[in-house]
Amino acid sequence: MSDKKSRRKTVEVFPLFCDYSCMHAAFSDPATVGACRRDVGVWCGKARRLHPKHARCLFHSSAG
Repeated sequence: MSDKKSRRKTVEVFPLFCDYSCMHAAFSDPATVGACRRDVGVWCGKARRLHPKHARCLFHSSAG
């Protein structure tokens, strides 16, 4: 019975739009992209890339 519990997937909940409320969001290194870049883009730790701020989340599923 405990074997079934260990096989369960944890469901991650993502916001509809990309912003700093997401647990995967972070500020990028200002030396790399410029200090003002954080105003237009959010570093997504899950996608491992910059994503436009307030754009639709890359991982949000509308099926639920």
